Amino acid sequence: MQESIDQRFAEVNTRLDQMNARLDEMDARTTHDRDELKAITIKGYIIMITRENGAYQQFDELAEVPFPNGMFPWGKEVDGPNNTRVTLPELRSLDAIKNLTPPQLYGFFQGYYPGEPLPPTARCREKILFAIGRGKDLHLL
Repeated sequence: MQESIDQRFAEVNTRLDQMNARLDEMDARTTHDRDELKAITIKGYIIMITRENGAYQQFDELAEVPFPNGMFPWGKEVDGPNNTRVTLPELRSLDAIKNLTPPQLYGFFQGYYPGEPLPPTARCREKILFAIGRGKDLHLL
């Protein structure tokens, strides 16, 4: 009798283990799909906002463009040069871009172009303009 009960518990445990394995697989697939959907959504939103900035916004009405990782940068504290931290200002206008300090330039550049080496200051400002959809305004810097 005890042997029969033990065998039955073993069968139930085996089935539970199989069900847990299936649930783990489904959870992994769901997480993967959610991450892919998030990445696609971020890319689409960035495209939409950069186009809006480039086509519809005036020089002093720029919309905030998130970094490729989805973080909205205005007012956020990020890594600066030489292991420092820097708070990023709002980039509502071309003047705001012109007035970025070197640490702020570093923070924005690293956010919009992660892993790329920091170019000279003028080129850095140009690349930030491109990232927010205002590449046509390079002549105004």
